[in-house]
Amino acid sequence: VAFTIILLTAALFISRVVLPRWYWVALYAGTTLGMTMIVWLWHQSLYSIGALCLYCMAVWSVMIPLWILMTRYVSAKGYLGGWAERRLAVFLDGWWWVILIALYAGVLVSIFLRFDFYWLSLL
Repeated sequence: VAFTIILLTAALFISRVVLPRWYWVALYAGTTLGMTMIVWLWHQSLYSIGALCLYCMAVWSVMIPLWILMTRYVSAKGYLGGWAERRLAVFLDGWWWVILIALYAGVLVSIFLRFDFYWLSLL
């Protein structure tokens, strides 16, 4: 259901529909909660269950850039209202792709380190 809301928002955004501030703040809050859930599921998958799920990894790969770009958008528009928001917007404007690559690399390294016995058995 949450990804449907994201797709609907993307369609409205592309159609140049002006959405109210409360909508963007609520969407960002939902995205942040989703990212928190993804981090918890990543930890559970690697360290409690000890298995990888293709669906879970697909959701990880979508949520990471979604959260970074949502943070960039709402901070650039001034929707969060914090004192450091403008600095965050300027920082993310130039460095969002570095953060994205670093988070992807962190996930890949953690998967490699957790299942190193498997990867080394392939040699």
